[in-house]
Amino acid sequence: MYVPSLAINAATGGQVDLNTMTIVVGVLVTSYTMLGGIEAVIWNDVIQFCIMFGGLAATVGIVWWSVPGGFSEIWSSAAAAGKLDIWMPLSDPGAAGVVGQISSFFHQPMNMIALLVALVVGRMAQYTSDQVMVQRLQSTRSLREARQAFIVNAAGDALWMIGLSFVGFALFAYFQQHPLPVEMQTDKLVPYFMSLGAYDFYWLGLEKPQAEISDRPTLAAGTTWTTLLEPRQRPQLVRALLQYAQNRRWYRGKARTRKNAQIAHVIQLGDPRFAIALVAIEYDNGKPETYVMPLAFAEDSEPGERQLVIASVTLTIPGRGQVTGVLYDALCSDAFDNALLAAMREEHRGQLSGHALEGLRAVPADANLGHGCLSLPFGWLHRCGVDGDAILPGRAGWQQ
Repeated sequence: MYVPSLAINAATGGQVDLNTMTIVVGVLVTSYTMLGGIEAVIWNDVIQFCIMFGGLAATVGIVWWSVPGGFSEIWSSAAAAGKLDIWMPLSDPGAAGVVGQISSFFHQPMNMIALLVALVVGRMAQYTSDQVMVQRLQSTRSLREARQAFIVNAAGDALWMIGLSFVGFALFAYFQQHPLPVEMQTDKLVPYFMSLGAYDFYWLGLEKPQAEISDRPTLAAGTTWTTLLEPRQRPQLVRALLQYAQNRRWYRGKARTRKNAQIAHVIQLGDPRFAIALVAIEYDNGKPETYVMPLAFAEDSEPGERQLVIASVTLTIPGRGQVTGVLYDALCSDAFDNALLAAMREEHRGQLSGHALEGLRAVPADANLGHGCLSLPFGWLHRCGVDGDAILPGRAGWQQ
């Protein structure tokens, strides 16, 4: 009862309580045994035999296929770890006295011989004194049938243990190359492995719709929200922007480990409600990315509903005290779109420091690039610079 309950608990990620599942299985087994007697037990054993050996065959095939190098890699990994050694050295070769050496013997790693001895002794006890096994043999009609049942059961048991041992060796080789989650229990390795890759188990549930990000961060600014864009305030703003980006489809770094994130540049359009932050993100592996994130601020007292809220903001304004508002994605604001278009139409030139793209490095410093040379479609506004370079909409002078 415990093993199938454990498998269900591990496969569902703990969603199904282990103790509750064990009680349910126990009640089910007791019920069909009481109602059907030995005949129900026999037919249940037949069904279990087919399911267990079918599952074992599938598991052997899957783990064999999953280990790079196949059987040779599984065998060599087990041999290198001493799993196939006839005799393992004592865990404490310098143990003194008989008691110390015996204690060291029982602390040495499990090997093939120890496994075989444990199985033989364990099965001897099972076949001679286990109540379930004795009842099964007594249900036969003659001594000859009892012997046949014993032989068939012993052969199936041997095949079963060989298959399980191979699965253990294969999992040992697999997890030498794929680290386990922290504090993973050893009795959950097989269910955990079977839930990986193309064999994922998806536990779905229907829930009532919830309000969007009820636990969004709260940022403390000065007299205006733009103080969040100052260098000393940027770390808290970066954390809020990363939390927001994690839930957006355009953010491509969900499966990558971030090493560093910072606001590399800030563009202000003249309207104090809006700004554009260029968030540069470095990862442990692969190329960095730069995300263009338009920001807008509105006080809570202002009319209108804000969508795609990034964070709550608290201002301290002389004469008004504490004023609360929200920082949200500026692309939801028509006013921001108009302000951006107006900035792109203006004739003044700004200056931006950074790393030039390969194409810009080849352009002479005194060349007249013309109006709108760096303009981009609005669809590129959130994500740009796959190679880590910043691309800006509108017109800008580039300092190499």
